[in-house]
Amino acid sequence: MGIRTGQQYLESLQDGREIWIDGARVADVTTDPRLRGAARTVAELYDLQHRPDFQEKLTYVLPGTGQCIGLSYLEPTGEADLARRRKMVKAWMDWSCGMMGRSPDFMNIHMTGFASARDYFARDGEQFGRNIRQYYEYLCDQDLCLTHTLINPQIDKSKPVHLQPRNTAATIVKETDSGMVIRGARTIATLAPFAHELTEAARVGLPRPHR
Repeated sequence: MGIRTGQQYLESLQDGREIWIDGARVADVTTDPRLRGAARTVAELYDLQHRPDFQEKLTYVLPGTGQCIGLSYLEPTGEADLARRRKMVKAWMDWSCGMMGRSPDFMNIHMTGFASARDYFARDGEQFGRNIRQYYEYLCDQDLCLTHTLINPQIDKSKPVHLQPRNTAATIVKETDSGMVIRGARTIATLAPFAHELTEAARVGLPRPHR
């Protein structure tokens, strides 16, 4: 697929996602008056990738595939690549006058860094390293919008996370061959209403299940 258009992005948000504001479910984040402005701003960023006057600044051709993808997915091999990617980030920030604090490039760059460090993650198992790399390739191909969350909710701020009421903070309750089962909540996922997927960032101190 490669780079999305703004229209493709907006259509992808009409997927029945469950968003609640003031006790009522939002029917469509692309048309709700409280959310549609931000959705359209993100869509404009996707459209910039297709404009001839921006395409060289915002995209590059993935070697060996001929596929045009966002520069936020570029794996730097030197100072020039880092400078090029920085200019891409600035172009998107300038477009929104710095008001879009968590545009999609933020998590794209994070996931690119993880993919570049696949050998590090493979220390916990070769499959783990492969999974990281394959997920990065999937993001590149689909040009997805990700958000992340890593803040634990607190009921009693005088107590550490493991002494909060049960199932308050997101906790691994079971591990299977298919993955982990998590129960609990996380807070502050800035781009959540407009994202395709959520990255759950682990925090030191979360208790693991007894085996």
